[in-house]
Amino acid sequence: WWQDFSKSESCTTGHQVPLDLWQIYNTREICCNTIYPYSNICNQSTTQPTITPEPTSFNSLEATPIMESTAWPTTPVITQGQNEGFVCDIPTSGCTNGMFNQARCECECIVPFCPDQNGDCTSPSDNCGGNPWEQCTPGVNCPWWQDFSKSESCTTGHQVPLDLWQIYNTREICCNTIYPYSNICNQSTTQPTITPEPTSFNSLEATPIMESTAWPTTPVITQGQNEGFVCDIPTSGCTNGMFNQARCECECIVPFCPDQNGDCTSPSDNCGGNPWEQCTPG
Repeated sequence: WWQDFSKSESCTTGHQVPLDLWQIYNTREICCNTIYPYSNICNQSTTQPTITPEPTSFNSLEATPIMESTAWPTTPVITQGQNEGFVCDIPTSGCTNGMFNQARCECECIVPFCPDQNGDCTSPSDNCGGNPWEQCTPGVNCPWWQDFSKSESCTTGHQVPLDLWQIYNTREICCNTIYPYSNICNQSTTQPTITPEPTSFNSLEATPIMESTAWPTTPVITQGQNEGFVCDIPTSGCTNGMFNQARCECECIVPFCPDQNGDCTSPSDNCGGNPWEQCTPG
């Protein structure tokens, strides 16, 4: 799967990766969550409408009649003095240096940034009221960001750490954006959050399948491969390629081939051509 530049907020799949496109994904969900983390249309089937009108700027939301806009869901929210009864969709691109408040339909900014003329947090004027999340409720409406103290983890709170500018509305969006291949990031912090990883792709060959906590026990019928098991996708995926879970190895976009660590960084073009020539779309 890869980004579909012919449609708005869309991913597509096929046998032949387009020329000069090097970022591909194992599933539509991973593609959409990585490229369009705030989209509510990308993961829909291609038989569904794939284009939703967007306001030209954040501030233009104020001039859009709520009841007539197809961009706003009808989920009720009780907010005295705000757009009562409705919340706004998060803009696809989110907010630079801040987080979109769905009840207020506006960006809230990390200090010292403030909203610019378009409502995005790009003006470092430091004169718009200080920390907007001082009274937020963690797990409800506080921002989420990458937790550098743990492996594959996002955390939340009232105070965004110093020199950190990328924040997200939910744990799910944070995890899907930063760790699209992780199967532990979205777990609650009460669950184990660290899984041992092999030091390289090729080290999988020396790891006994039954003893490794990294491999799920989902059966898969693959003659001559690691029969009965599939491998987890490495958190970082494959550079210039896609991880084959049945073979436990990276498959590379031409002209790249696996390097000594099994990642697709060697432009040698001598490893068999297009590996997805016989794949089944979807």
